[in-house]
Amino acid sequence: MKASPETPPLLSYVSKGDALLAQGDVASARLFYLEAAGAGFAPAMTAVGKTYDPIVLGGLQIKGFFADPKKAVEWYLKAQKAGSPESSGYLQALRQSLAGSPALETAGVKELPQ
Repeated sequence: MKASPETPPLLSYVSKGDALLAQGDVASARLFYLEAAGAGFAPAMTAVGKTYDPIVLGGLQIKGFFADPKKAVEWYLKAQKAGSPESSGYLQALRQSLAGSPALETAGVKELPQ
């Protein structure tokens, strides 16, 4: 994450998204994260990935909202490229959780990148 004049507003988008996600409002949280991710803010890209991550959503006991491991991986990889070290941990957790699972093939992901 590079510091820039835009960083404080982008952090506020992520903070608002975090609060909404903690309340179980995944759709609204994702909108805030996407706004900051669109500006190239790596932590927001990781946060978008979390809104698709079956492990994160399961941990929050979100009901009525479907996880999408493929999209989670895509966003975590974008975040990695943008400089987010945090996204690697989420990728590793998905790799371990879904290894050999039909959920990966259903999502169109043959295997998770190393």
